[in-house]
This record gives sequence, C-alpha cells and structure tokens, in this order.
Amino acid sequence: MSSTADQSTEVSEAYLALRHLLFSDRTLDQLLAEPGPDEPILERAVAEMRAGRPAEACSELETAGALKGLRENTIHWIVLAKARCLDGNLEGARDAVRQMLRIEGLETRWELQAWALLRELGGQPDKGNADEVLGVVVEMGMEGAVATVAGFADGDARIFWSSGGGILGDLKVFPQVSAAAKRLVASAQKLARHLSPDASQALPAAGRVCFALLTRAGIRTAEEVEPQLRRRHHRFYPVYAAAHGLIAGLRTVYEGQGR
Repeated sequence: MSSTADQSTEVSEAYLALRHLLFSDRTLDQLLAEPGPDEPILERAVAEMRAGRPAEACSELETAGALKGLRENTIHWIVLAKARCLDGNLEGARDAVRQMLRIEGLETRWELQAWALLRELGGQPDKGNADEVLGVVVEMGMEGAVATVAGFADGDARIFWSSGGGILGDLKVFPQVSAAAKRLVASAQKLARHLSPDASQALPAAGRVCFALLTRAGIRTAEEVEPQLRRRHHRFYPVYAAAHGLIAGLRTVYEGQGR
C-alpha cells in the first residue's frame, strides 16, 4: 500500500473515532476501554475490577467519594457504576450514573452519555422530557467525503470532514458559535417524537443528508435527499438551514484566528 493510501486510512480512522464521540452513546465497557483515568484512586479501582475484585473496588471508591474533586469527576461515577454492576448491585450502578447528572456545569455531551448509560443499565428518563433534543448531528454526503457538524444545547459545537480536517475545542466560548449551536438544537425539537429510535449511525451517500437527534431516550434519525432539503416546506428544512448557519459561524471563528 502506498504512503498516500496509508495517510488516507489514518485520517479515516481518526475521523470515525471523533465522529463516534459526537453521539455520546458509548457503553460502560467502551468507556473503560479508553485511556485509563489519571487519578490514583480510580486506577486502583480499575485494577481491582480487572483482578476480579469488584467489591474491593466499590469499597475504595465509596470511601473516596466524599472528596469533592472525585464527586465532580465523571470517570469516578463511571468506574463506580461498572464496579457495582460486577458486584451485582444494578440499582447502585444506576445511582452512580445519576450522580453524574448532578455534577454542576455538566457538559451536554456528558449528560447525553449519562442517559445512554442509564438506558444500558435498565433506567429510563421521565416521559415528560424523554424526547427533548439535547444535541443534533448533521452529516452531508459529498463525492468522496462526508461533512459532519454537530451542535449541543449548551452551545458547544464540532465540525470535521472524513477527508481530513475539522474545528474542535471549547467552541461554546464564541458567542456566534454558541448561538448557532443552540438554534440548531431548537430547530429539531418538534421532530424527535415523530422519528424512530435508531443507533446505526450509518454514513450518508453522496447527495444525501443524515440527521441524528440526540435525546435522553436515545438517538432519533432520518435520512433525506439534499436537493429536497432546500425547499422551505420540507420538514427538515429548518434543521438543514440551522446546520449551515452553524457551519458559517464555525468558519468565521476559524478564519478569525488566522487558520
């Protein structure tokens, strides 16, 4: 294989890894398979679990849980949830994940991740807010590439391309990006209850656009033909237009930084 092909493969793998994070629906095992926590207490607890001693892991984590720094650490609650699962305490595992939702200033992507874990553990959100859209991922298929843009309820945003490149970071600090991301989320609120759950996350072909609405109850998806989305009467036109508005805001930030 040529060096060009190798580079293309690496970019594709990097894109898929970044894209996967947008949906905030990793399992407990997937989260724990990621690079280990940079905290001695959590490292010891993970080691205890891997050694087949979940009760010891639970004991250590519960003793350390009084530390403010750990209470505000999402990974602490994830490790505790897994340890309690392995120890046969499913309700305790759910309670650990609920503690994540109580973290002050929790990012929307982590809120969605917490709800995904609760569903994995058999928990469900209240019917009154289950279908509230907290994030939207829009993917536009082009010849040889896919553009992926995402906006979240807290104003965070991401954009990157399967062919390489993107704009990442703490983008909600930019008012134009934060406002555009929130508009994207608001534009999709009325659609979620009319879409079926679907976690397939398939990439769109050229000329098609995939919409993923991220809710507490799961991911709701739809795929549309792009030329039809330019018609104002199309049900996804507001979402499509808002996605392009977010792209414009992100480009403004990118160009303003002299990139």
